[in-house]
Amino acid sequence: MLASGEPVTYPLGEVRVRLGGRELTTVFWAGPPGCGAILGAVALEQFALAVDPRHQRLIPGPPALL
Repeated sequence: MLASGEPVTYPLGEVRVRLGGRELTTVFWAGPPGCGAILGAVALEQFALAVDPRHQRLIPGPPALL
């Protein structure tokens, strides 16, 4: 459900992601046409990464639990 209260349905799938020499399969939700791609919480956890919003970069995070 969107913040506006509108219910929406998006396709769900799996995708291979390669970051820093590591490659993993993670889940994705396909948004509406033209929307930007983002790295989601599941992928960040799988790669043991966190977001540094101040410097707009990825940093080492806690060890992955998945």
